[in-house]
Amino acid sequence: MFRFNNASFIAACAAGLLCADLFAGGFWLQLGDPSANPDAKAKNAVVIVRPFGCISPADAKLTGTAEGMLNGQRRTIALDLVPLSEKATYAVLREWPAEGSWVLRLTASVPGRTTSALVPVTAEGFNRAMVKFFQGDPPRSDLEAMLHTMAAQQLAAKN
Repeated sequence: MFRFNNASFIAACAAGLLCADLFAGGFWLQLGDPSANPDAKAKNAVVIVRPFGCISPADAKLTGTAEGMLNGQRRTIALDLVPLSEKATYAVLREWPAEGSWVLRLTASVPGRTTSALVPVTAEGFNRAMVKFFQGDPPRSDLEAMLHTMAAQQLAAKN
């Protein structure tokens, strides 16, 4: 026979609450290929983004910036996320120069929760294999490391 003492009961309750929060309250960004969406394709979108999870995605506030290195200088460009016909789905249009190395920083927020993604982009589109997702804001170090990797890949491709 197994007996619960106060400490094990409290630990079991805490673990249950943690699991419930992780699975019941999930809030994430989903990225999509614009060629699969006629509305986004017509707008020449680079990527499609939408919040999803156990919250109301339509209530999320989405923001985005293009973070880049251009001619050896760090640049940040605010993005206008264009609503698509599908509810709570947005197109990211190219608002940054074709030259340089660029990473999109996309963030969605609802009261009490923030989720984000770092999305490396090239002339061909976004690099799905290198995308990083975060609960909360992405660490600045991850953004800078991704930009460095993009610049190194771009340099290697030229040589």
